[in-house]
Amino acid sequence: MDTLLSLSKGSFRHLEDLSLHHVYPGFQSSSALGTHGSQRFGSLQRLAISGNCSVTPYILHFPLFQLTELSITGCMVTPTITHYILQQCTSLTVGHFSIRKSVSGAFDYRPSGRVRSPLKSLTLALYLILDWDLFLVPLVLPSLVSFTNADYSDAPTSLSPVFSRAMRSLIIRSNCSLESLCLSPHAVANIDFSYPEVTALLQKIPTLEILVLRGNIMEPDLIRLVHELLPQLRVIDWRVRPDGLHTFLDLLEHYLADTSMLKRFPAAVNIICEHHNDMSSVRARYAKNYKVFKDAGICITVLDTLGNDMRRWGGLGGGESVLAGQ
Repeated sequence: MDTLLSLSKGSFRHLEDLSLHHVYPGFQSSSALGTHGSQRFGSLQRLAISGNCSVTPYILHFPLFQLTELSITGCMVTPTITHYILQQCTSLTVGHFSIRKSVSGAFDYRPSGRVRSPLKSLTLALYLILDWDLFLVPLVLPSLVSFTNADYSDAPTSLSPVFSRAMRSLIIRSNCSLESLCLSPHAVANIDFSYPEVTALLQKIPTLEILVLRGNIMEPDLIRLVHELLPQLRVIDWRVRPDGLHTFLDLLEHYLADTSMLKRFPAAVNIICEHHNDMSSVRARYAKNYKVFKDAGICITVLDTLGNDMRRWGGLGGGESVLAGQ
């Protein structure tokens, strides 16, 4: 890698995409890259780095100001460095950051004013860091439309009250119109939303079209709340118990009573159902309505906790998951 980056300055002048995989701790690219990133990577727009090391200081030698997409996963990026990177990436629209504590174990956040960014899509994974509010407080993201919390923390403490309040404050401060909110889509995390925090957050995002909540159980009351507060919702991906599944199906039957209301119902629905081995009652409830959903272009997928397709209705056909890979 050092050899690659020590090539002449003009070697990568037309390079627009660069992915560095399996970067290891012994990588000494800081000295190899020097301070001529804008000359060496004059056309670079998209940068992805993955590995097991600290990405600083060598990432600071890339022309951050011209990047439109930046992904740093698996590497050690501290909160302070992430804030600094966002300040330097004045053209960034897509960002994905895996954030860890510093080597000493101390949270290294130091308030230094607002961090304004043109980001439209932001994915964050805070490893063993519970201070969502501290990390989000400096951010101002007026163009943000998509936010993903890809949390991998093993800490047993609930993140939801802190996260919900911090996210709500970010939306108010940024005056953004969020369209997609995905919470822990990659794994079931220790997130247990409390009712007041969820209500306050959802009231601030009526523009939401995509809602992924696989990290916690959707109780019947919360399902009804989402239905009331998010009129533009088009794609949902939830985790429920049998009572929650039947509550959701009750809402569908309510829509079926007036087919003109079907346009308000999400077009793509993924449901993961806990402890539900008997789907016969569900099949019976919707066998007679299959054509209505198909004609409306509505697809419903019900999966068990292992991801097996328990039942699929609707107009998309096939057995693929609508949100596969999320």
